[in-house]
Amino acid sequence: MKRRPAEAAALVAATFLAYWPIWTAGFIWNDPDYVTRPALRSLRGLGLIWTRLGATEQYYPLLHSWFWIQHRLWGNAALGYHLVDVGLHALGAVLLVAALEQLWPDRRDAALLAGFLFALHPVMVESAAWISEQKNTLSLVFYLCSALIFERWRRQPHPGLYWLALAAFIAALLSKTVTATLPAALLLVAWWRAGRLDWRGDVRPLLPWFVLAIGWGLFSAWVEKTYVGAQGAAFALPLGDRLLLAARIPWFYLGKLFWPAHLVFIYPRWTISGHDPVAWLFLFATLAALAALGWSATSLPPEALAKRSRRPSARGWTACGCFFLGSLFPTLGFFNVYAFIYSYVADHWVYLPALGIIAGLAYLLATASRRWPAAVRLSAAAVLVAALAVRTNLESRTYQDAGRFYATIIDRNPSAWMAQHNLGDLLAQRGQDAQALRFYRAALLARPDLPLTEYGYAQALERLGRVDEAQAHFRIALRYDPNFSSAHEALGRSLLAHDQPVPAAAEFAEVYRINPAYPQLTGEWAAALNNAGAAALQRGDAATAKVCCAQAIKLNPDFALAWANLGRALAASGQPQEASMPLQQALRLQPNFPEAENDLGAVLAFTGHRAEAIAHYERALQLRPNFPDAERNLELARAAAH
Repeated sequence: MKRRPAEAAALVAATFLAYWPIWTAGFIWNDPDYVTRPALRSLRGLGLIWTRLGATEQYYPLLHSWFWIQHRLWGNAALGYHLVDVGLHALGAVLLVAALEQLWPDRRDAALLAGFLFALHPVMVESAAWISEQKNTLSLVFYLCSALIFERWRRQPHPGLYWLALAAFIAALLSKTVTATLPAALLLVAWWRAGRLDWRGDVRPLLPWFVLAIGWGLFSAWVEKTYVGAQGAAFALPLGDRLLLAARIPWFYLGKLFWPAHLVFIYPRWTISGHDPVAWLFLFATLAALAALGWSATSLPPEALAKRSRRPSARGWTACGCFFLGSLFPTLGFFNVYAFIYSYVADHWVYLPALGIIAGLAYLLATASRRWPAAVRLSAAAVLVAALAVRTNLESRTYQDAGRFYATIIDRNPSAWMAQHNLGDLLAQRGQDAQALRFYRAALLARPDLPLTEYGYAQALERLGRVDEAQAHFRIALRYDPNFSSAHEALGRSLLAHDQPVPAAAEFAEVYRINPAYPQLTGEWAAALNNAGAAALQRGDAATAKVCCAQAIKLNPDFALAWANLGRALAASGQPQEASMPLQQALRLQPNFPEAENDLGAVLAFTGHRAEAIAHYERALQLRPNFPDAERNLELARAAAH
């Protein structure tokens, strides 16, 4: 490819031209989880990216360091990230051409065609137009660089080249784990060339690579389960169902690669069952395909290898198929991937595996048209590439903004509850609560057990004045997730606002149990509960006042007024002995508190401690000379003392 800079430039230019709609695109879905969040934007944050599991969405430290650098360059401007993503995708296509030129030195036309097919194929849009998937485009660049350097090391076995190839492989792993399949791919290439594997020349140099690949793959699977959340009932597939799933997935991707129509960011989630005859058809078809690949690998005599330049070797088709299936292996269902909660397939999971199919297809097309006139061959290739580019251009437009992104998913897959929920959230944030309700309802129809959706639905209902319905949906959310502190808080706030302080206090107590440092409750809602308790006292409801004030104190133990109101409530309910302690605590927290001094004097007088009562009355009058209640109580206490 280095001898054809004009062709490389044309490939890059065609890629950017096909993706021009994303030049004005913004962030979608979980892009803010990858574009470095504020807590990680410092040098210390860069350290945390490498040293703390859970600090980032996934533990891909090189990827997130790359995002950290980009944030230093263009902050939260989406254009920079999009241009980098498309640029990496174009660079990956250029490197693919270079790699295939090494494999097919006499078929550079096929290599160039493969580069254009990969760069402009619509299935790749999800990786090149979605900022979060820079993990695909970045890791592919390292993957192909490692392969190219390793192949050069094979021809010129210099130690520096070997270690450089290994370093590029490690960089690929630290960007995305699926690149762990590279050592197997390199062995596959060696086998394709020679028809056999040599232990010393082929296998032994890659043993450290396999150790790294297996270790990092197992570690990533553990992180996906432990930190990302890929566990629970949604992922509890029996081994038999996983085998049926693994047999179906490759055929789905082959269909999209050969006929890229009806692409969806979230495809319908299949129901996997051994009672489904279609599932068994996929299994038998997969077994037959594997048998055919094995047969084709051994069908040609050794001397046919020398004719590889004149016609495609059956071993080559086996290599393409094995590369495709091997690179797909991490996402075939044998390991839990969090996104399985939405669908078992996604276009970005076939980004790397597609190289095998695209390379084989390009070789087949170039070989089949070799006897055509050059002008006809070039025109046919141009028509195919242009058709893909137009389709890619149209597909990339659906990533321009979050609203269009979710609306497109819903239009193509109405059962996509995640898109329904997120579009509901988006509309609610824009103040369009009535419209948001429709999408929340659709999400709950597709997936009833969604506490977050119930919560968003309840909030929209409350803002529309439908309070009883809102409170009912808050309670449904809490039935699905009893530790949903925000739902407890929102329900408590709603109850308190509509004169139901006792149940509100119970909800706030739950929040306090779940998260004692819940920020809104420690101040604002403690004051609101205290006010509710004071109001209850005024209307003679001492029982309600005790509950509200006690909860306010739990939320804010230094809240002197709540302690005083609790003492008054206890006294009003016939518990003067118990009332003394909270009133004394109120005075410890706020020594210049005339009302508490007066109330404590009343409690002490009632329990026969008149001398102490007189002292507190006098202190109340010192703090507030014009205090009729304290004056009257002092006169009564002095009269009783004589």
